[in-house]
Amino acid sequence: MGARGRRRGCRAGRQVLAVHPRAAPKDGPAGAAVRGDLYDGRPGLEIVAGPWYATEGKDNLVHVALVTAEEVLEMAGVALFICALTGYARERRLALALTFDGHRRAQPPGLVRFSARGIRSRLSLTIAAIGLISLGAQVLVHTLGYGDAWGLARLVNVTREGNLPTWYQCTMLLACAALLAVIGRARTQSEDPFARHWIILAGLFLYIAVDEAAAIHELTVRPLRSAFGLRGLLYYPWIVHGAVVVTTLAISYRRFLWSQPREIRNGMLLAGMLYVAGAIGVEAISGWHAELFGRDNLRYAVLTTAEESLEMLGVLVLLVTLMSYVGTYIGTMTFSVATGVTASERDGGEARHAVVGA
Repeated sequence: MGARGRRRGCRAGRQVLAVHPRAAPKDGPAGAAVRGDLYDGRPGLEIVAGPWYATEGKDNLVHVALVTAEEVLEMAGVALFICALTGYARERRLALALTFDGHRRAQPPGLVRFSARGIRSRLSLTIAAIGLISLGAQVLVHTLGYGDAWGLARLVNVTREGNLPTWYQCTMLLACAALLAVIGRARTQSEDPFARHWIILAGLFLYIAVDEAAAIHELTVRPLRSAFGLRGLLYYPWIVHGAVVVTTLAISYRRFLWSQPREIRNGMLLAGMLYVAGAIGVEAISGWHAELFGRDNLRYAVLTTAEESLEMLGVLVLLVTLMSYVGTYIGTMTFSVATGVTASERDGGEARHAVVGA
């Protein structure tokens, strides 16, 4: 949002007026408007901030204050819109029921039924499309010499942050975190001794989703590399603490995994192996390649595409496994602003309701 997209004077979906340098006034408010307002191309606060950017530059405290105010206003607008929708749903007593059992039978009003098998098929095709499009764009860049392929290469590149593949992966990780949280609260109500394990996993996946969007792990690269002289397969230092986290989880969650039904346990193990194979295994190989040959080549693009595809497949397997768990062992989840989230929990063939969130 905001200032990040102004480097080239435009962003996807934005109309920008191009003014020839000789035709543009050089001084005064008119010149500031041409160089600032029309350059930014956005209404509201940026119309005020545009002239300042053009005349005074962006490396100053006033620019920081203006950008901060701009982003705060945007976030406040989104928050107020969510509050308005929540108030409307509360006033009309609207409720949404979700079920993942996938059975085709009479569907009452307000019930949304998902099929884990259907979602698995559709999202598998989505992952394949993301990988092929990203790799195709890199072929255009590195083999056919199309430069940045009119900006499309960055937009679909699975290696880069802040683009369509990142948005997809963040969404899937948040979906996993939400399902894990619902399962955890339901198991807390039923006094399951492993309820906290579900809740901890929900928090972990929420952090991974935030890290995927904000690239927090990137901040550790230079300090760790310079401090320990990491090279070769450890060229990307986050592999080290990633391996520590995976080992800790494997040890502390072994009883939790063996307590789960076989199909759920196998699904979780497969999801973890796929994700770790990409995030640590292929990542280590791509780091070794980046140190020796650099990252601006097609071979590196192939490695990173394989890495990200494995990660997305791991998240997909976990998502489908969690949906199957909810459909088989939890039942129907009802979302209501007035009563919170309730789950119709299955116990011996009969449904019993438990509040899992408020």
